[in-house]
Amino acid sequence: ARCAVGRTREARRDLERALELAEKDEDVRARSVASYYLGLVAWASRDLKEAIRQLHAARTWARRARDLPHLHAATVALLGVLVRLGRIKAAHRILGGADKRQTAWARGNHAARILLLRVRKDQPQNIPELVTV
Repeated sequence: ARCAVGRTREARRDLERALELAEKDEDVRARSVASYYLGLVAWASRDLKEAIRQLHAARTWARRARDLPHLHAATVALLGVLVRLGRIKAAHRILGGADKRQTAWARGNHAARILLLRVRKDQPQNIPELVTV
């Protein structure tokens, strides 16, 4: 909520404290959640290097916790940062390098579907398909 009203410094501080507590408690799911939101705060603050670092961490912890919703959210956010930076090859590596037109994890999630279209090899020729999403 603090980040939403422009108080990113305070949001970061609160989330870093949450991450410390999660590490102390060895709670991998809480580590994933805190890292995910730290990544979003970093992205909102335009600290893209930190956003990538935190979102990678969030994916790692979510995978260990078998927390598919946060794994999905962190993956979509990370792809968003990478696409924003023009790092399409890095996005392809995360997606497994294949042309992922419609994967199970993207169904029902417009942000994920748009990102998948943006990293396809035929982009920008796929603009008509992108517009229909």
